[in-house]
Amino acid sequence: INHIIDNLLADRACKEMIIVMNSGEAIARDGNLSGGVAFGCIDRVLVNDCIPFIDNKYRTITDRHSRAMAGLSMGGGQTQGTVFNYPEYFASAGILSMYIDTKNENARKFFSDPEKFNETFDLFFVCAGEYEHCCGFNRELMNEYSKKGIKSVFYSTPGYHDWQVWRWCARELLTRLFR
Repeated sequence: INHIIDNLLADRACKEMIIVMNSGEAIARDGNLSGGVAFGCIDRVLVNDCIPFIDNKYRTITDRHSRAMAGLSMGGGQTQGTVFNYPEYFASAGILSMYIDTKNENARKFFSDPEKFNETFDLFFVCAGEYEHCCGFNRELMNEYSKKGIKSVFYSTPGYHDWQVWRWCARELLTRLFR
């Protein structure tokens, strides 16, 4: 990611930003794994620990329109859980190589109300490799949502569930953030 963002910045193809890459595995202090290691309590770790730490350590713009969350694969699922559960923190989301979560109650509320969705998200970016299982599902779902008035970006590139795909997805996402 560092080389991608450096090249985009050199070309003036994206806005300057701080990128924080947190470990995706977070377990509650009591050891409760009710959400599994993959989804555990990462949303609470980000909101209660990571964001305040970064905001105190660096000169950040702390409004939600200046903050995005993105993740690939498992991180794409975590991103959805976090941005739909804590929309007051994030106005942009990037879902890379993960199915759109149609079971999350908060996500369903947003997707059922295009006006609220569009007011909440400056950018909702979904991408995948064309040969990934989630690609066709996400393309169809995002097309359905688009017909209902939901503004989002769907991007696909030839490839599978690997960094050849994610490099292009990251590039496309980074050029669209905070514009």
